[in-house]
Parts: sequence; C-alpha cells; structure tokens
Amino acid sequence: MKVTVNICKNKLNLFWKRNRCSIDEVAEIAAYDTYDTDSDVLKAVMSLHDKYRIVVYMYYYEGYSTPEISKLIEKSEATVRSLLHRARNKLKELLKEEYDFE
Repeated sequence: MKVTVNICKNKLNLFWKRNRCSIDEVAEIAAYDTYDTDSDVLKAVMSLHDKYRIVVYMYYYEGYSTPEISKLIEKSEATVRSLLHRARNKLKELLKEEYDFE
C-alpha cells in the first residue's frame, strides 16, 4: 500500500513540475486580456527582480491576499509583506518622475 501511495505522489509531483510557466508568460497573457499593455506601471512592475515582481503581480493584478501568496510561494506571511513593501519602494523610485506621490 505504501509503495502505491508513494508512486501516486510522484506522479502528481511530476505533473506539476512539467506544467509550469514563467511569470513573464502569465503577465503577457494577462496584459492582453484586461490590462493596458502600454501602462508605465505594468512595465515598471515587470522590470522588477523576480522575487518582487511575483508578489506584486499576485497581490495587485491577480487579487491574492498575503496569506494566500505565502502559501503559494512557500514563504512566511511576514516575508511576503516585507517583499511587497520593498517592491512598492522600488516602484516609487522608478515612477517618481511620472507620478506625484506626495
């Protein structure tokens, strides 16, 4: 029985590892669906480092909460909030000339 359970788990893991795509591909698909592709904000988000881009995209564009994101990327909620905070600061620096944040 245990061998059968382990084989089933291996098959499930294999499926999920083979059927992944990068965040860039997902962003391109989503951008064409509902978002303005010429948006400076979206371009700035996509120019961020992966660890910031993923949490910002999931939080603002996909609508996930920080607990949900923490489960999906397997990091603590505090880490997700910290990454969001740092990403917002980086975006603020990138977009400070175009938008007035005061």
